Amino acid sequence: MRKRTCLSGLIITTVVLIVISSAIHVQAGRPFLDSTYTHKVTRDIVYSTAAVQAPEPGSKNLLLDIYEPVGEGLPKRLPAVVFIHGGGFKNGNKQVGHVTPFNIGFTQRGYVTLSIQYRLMKDNPPKEGPANADSLLERTVMAAAQDAANAVRWLRAHAAEYHVDPKRIAVGGISAGAGASLFMAYQEERTLGAGAEVAAA
Repeated sequence: MRKRTCLSGLIITTVVLIVISSAIHVQAGRPFLDSTYTHKVTRDIVYSTAAVQAPEPGSKNLLLDIYEPVGEGLPKRLPAVVFIHGGGFKNGNKQVGHVTPFNIGFTQRGYVTLSIQYRLMKDNPPKEGPANADSLLERTVMAAAQDAANAVRWLRAHAAEYHVDPKRIAVGGISAGAGASLFMAYQEERTLGAGAEVAAA
């Protein structure tokens, strides 16, 4: 009888430990769904150069900030998101307040995120390549899409360095950035060039 009681106690204890272990696992969070990780940021990486006509004809360096998740249990290959700030194609920057929470929020869930600078109307993008349009606004929208495409190409080229799965790159943004994201995601390869395809927008 005593042996049976001990065995029953062992079984009950094991079940309790499994339940506690499961609860801890759920509390720890699921990669890509729950805010599980901390993050680090590397700022002002040059990802491309682009032609401008203002304040004078020439080119400018385009910069990005990269947010990387940090913590135990990270998968070896991570999805990534390229975020594009808003501002009506007239102003804004890669550290503007409305985009930072998205970068941090996604990174804490296990995504690598990029916040990019792109050409604005004040840069007066030239009428060439994908930006071959008459109005300044049209040229700027096309230039922003091209800059986002170059950011995706840069990320894909550095995928191994940042543990990114090159097949799971998405693009997104707010306001003008959302427009540029959709415009870039749905452009044909002959317009934006190869290597800029994304899995989601």
